[in-house]
Amino acid sequence: MSILKSEAVVLKTHDFQETSKIVSLYSKEAGRLQLIAKGVRSSKSKFGALLDGLNYLRIVYYFKETRELQLLSNAELIKAFSHLRDDLERFSYASIVVEIIYRTQLVGEKNPRLFYTIISSFEGINDSENYQNYFNAFLIRFIEISGFHPKLRRCLNCGQPPEGNYVYFNFDRGGYFCGKCNESQSSGFRLSVDGLKFILALRDYSWQNIGKITVSKKILLEIENFLLYYLKVHFDGLTTLRSVNFLRSLH
Repeated sequence: MSILKSEAVVLKTHDFQETSKIVSLYSKEAGRLQLIAKGVRSSKSKFGALLDGLNYLRIVYYFKETRELQLLSNAELIKAFSHLRDDLERFSYASIVVEIIYRTQLVGEKNPRLFYTIISSFEGINDSENYQNYFNAFLIRFIEISGFHPKLRRCLNCGQPPEGNYVYFNFDRGGYFCGKCNESQSSGFRLSVDGLKFILALRDYSWQNIGKITVSKKILLEIENFLLYYLKVHFDGLTTLRSVNFLRSLH
């Protein structure tokens, strides 16, 4: 048995036996973790409140290879994203991030780049006025980290940058046809050129500058729908997301 340390963000928890919890986290050092936190529902627990969903923690746990559930030893709060709880829409966007990670990531498969993407997106959704930018940035970067890089700079057929108002995205081929070339192809997902440029900015800008991008609500919703649909095409476990349905109910 080893004693390990890591930074981690809490995805979800549920009660276990009389005083304990099972905690699912995504960690920098080990990817998704399933831990038993013994006695944390007791009033005497020193870190029970720290295990609330979305908290960013520094944890210590006992690891044994033959055990699926590891034992949490200690937790220290790095950051509580308070606005994610105070603002229902921000909370909904963060919940979609959590659901995507929980459904797609296997226990024990670490990915530090994905970990930093989660933390950066939570910080942006929590702190920025343009918090939807950070949600969409998470989606495009998650898609690329997962190996499904969309071709966004040139038409699949003529190889030219987009012109006009719309392109037509073909999910099977992972790219788009310009309006002229689409005349000889089966119609795909119609995507505005402004929306396409917005996706490229979300992908290429630093996390610090994503919040400075200003686009219309129409473009925000278009790109959100496009990226969520892209996920559904490539991930069997994401065909229906409860958190997306909840967000839609708010609107």
